[in-house]
Amino acid sequence: MPIVFVADVAAAREFFAVLGLRTDVSGRDGRWVELAAAGGVLGVHDVAHTDEPRRPGECALSFVADEPLEAVRDRLHAAGHPDAHILDEGYGRSLRVAGPDGAAVQVVEHDRTLYT
Repeated sequence: MPIVFVADVAAAREFFAVLGLRTDVSGRDGRWVELAAAGGVLGVHDVAHTDEPRRPGECALSFVADEPLEAVRDRLHAAGHPDAHILDEGYGRSLRVAGPDGAAVQVVEHDRTLYT
């Protein structure tokens, strides 16, 4: 289970709800929440071959879309995240947006035919 550390748990919960995650368990004190998604995948990427500069050991928060990225982008814009934008990349399209604490979040629309 990836864990993202945030300054405002409620704002993070709302942000990830817009992305389609739902609250599964939350602590009574409001300092912990577990958000459920349809499934999970761990991606492993060669740091020397990335679109954006990365450091070895760095982690990125990425989700696979089960709907058109335009729908996700439109919900994010409506929820007050105007920086959400879609990119066409070598592995398919992705949406990039900054989370409540400024951490980069990516939502991808994989085109498996582009993989070897």
